[in-house]
Amino acid sequence: MVLDEQKINEQIKIRKEIRELADKDENFGFDYDFNFFLKVCHCYINPQSYGTRIQNRLILEYCWEKTQTKLDKGDVKVKNNKFGELKTSYKSVDGKFSFVQIRPYQNCDFYLFLAINPDENYKEYYFIVLKKDIDTFLKTVKATNCHGVNENKLDKTKNELRFSVKINSKCWEYLIDNFLVDNPKEFVENN
Repeated sequence: MVLDEQKINEQIKIRKEIRELADKDENFGFDYDFNFFLKVCHCYINPQSYGTRIQNRLILEYCWEKTQTKLDKGDVKVKNNKFGELKTSYKSVDGKFSFVQIRPYQNCDFYLFLAINPDENYKEYYFIVLKKDIDTFLKTVKATNCHGVNENKLDKTKNELRFSVKINSKCWEYLIDNFLVDNPKEFVENN
């Protein structure tokens, strides 16, 4: 592949314009088809921002409520008064999905992990782990402490964890076989 400087400069300009629009509007892209929205987030939105943006889009899409952080009950409240934590990851160039800041100590009912694969036209994989299964799940996926947050260092009951899973690995197959759901809204509202 030969890089074309003019095309790269055009992309940089477009990226800057899209980021400026997104910075001004927390709902930027919410009117796009969800698949196209995921593409825009991945290609043009800052990685520190797209997780929250995707989470907020899912909240709107599924008519869920955003929870207050101080409640320590995850990110969302669903129709049946259950609470859940949402985590999103795009597959990296080395074939891994990485999920960070998982809080197993939170008083929530489920954890929704959204894995997005750009190599499959941004196919979405929704994995839901119920609270009763989260400790076993995190051991199985070999979750480790997340980036040494000060609170983690002082209070080991508040550890934030992370894990990575490579597509088509044994760990990936474990996720597919045990936690993959087609319709996350229906699943969490009926279980």
